[in-house]
Amino acid sequence: MFGMNKNKCNGVPVKLVLAAVMAVCQTGRCTGQERTAGLSSPDGALPSFEAATIRMTAAGNLTDAQWSKPGGSTFRATNISLELLTTLAYGIDAKQIKSAPAWFGSRRFDINAKAEEGIVLSREALRPRLQRLLRERFHMRMHHQTILTQGFALVVAQRAPKLASSKADQPPNFRVDVGPGKLHGTNWSMEFCALMLAPKVGMPVVDRTGLQGRYDVDVDYAPDISVESPLPFLPAAIQEKLGLRLVSQKVPVDVIVIDGAEEFPTEN
Repeated sequence: MFGMNKNKCNGVPVKLVLAAVMAVCQTGRCTGQERTAGLSSPDGALPSFEAATIRMTAAGNLTDAQWSKPGGSTFRATNISLELLTTLAYGIDAKQIKSAPAWFGSRRFDINAKAEEGIVLSREALRPRLQRLLRERFHMRMHHQTILTQGFALVVAQRAPKLASSKADQPPNFRVDVGPGKLHGTNWSMEFCALMLAPKVGMPVVDRTGLQGRYDVDVDYAPDISVESPLPFLPAAIQEKLGLRLVSQKVPVDVIVIDGAEEFPTEN
């Protein structure tokens, strides 16, 4: 069943999700790769919710955003902005959204959407449905750009990786706890692991491990260099526990440029 986690999405604080971790640095350069949303995947090719109700969040209920866990047949969200909804729809950080209107991160909505019968809304199944909802109900138009900026590559250390193959008893890329000092999850791909590391190091992280499996990750580390702790800092902890390391280098980052959107959705 779906559950509502205040201030968190499967253990990720909302403020952390929206942290400026994948911003385009001023020295980053555009590679010239650009593709318009809808050309390779027209709206007709995207799956849609069977039904979706969208309402403005009542003025007296404006608190932190909450949304449902993956794994059920319904997506529910309260106090959610289009900025945050776009991050969920495209699997990006808010700082990868460019040219958004001023209200994009402040106007809040409550959403109740039901998938087609027999569909389990894993994270992978949810994203295209949210993309179509954004396009049809908010008339959002956007395109992608790829830029190069300073970040980290996640690679296998000199010795073999120490990753535990997943028991797959949770949906793919299930976050148990990725708060300060924690990196715990089940059924993770290395691409997703890199995504979860990005807020912690304050820069983009891309997967360069070459590992194609899914793994359970269980790492504790010292979250603050100013506080004495018996635990190692993050780079040493992931090398010790996972057999992986972070290498500083220029990395490609996908940026979404908003070409237009309606401030209010079409009627239910």
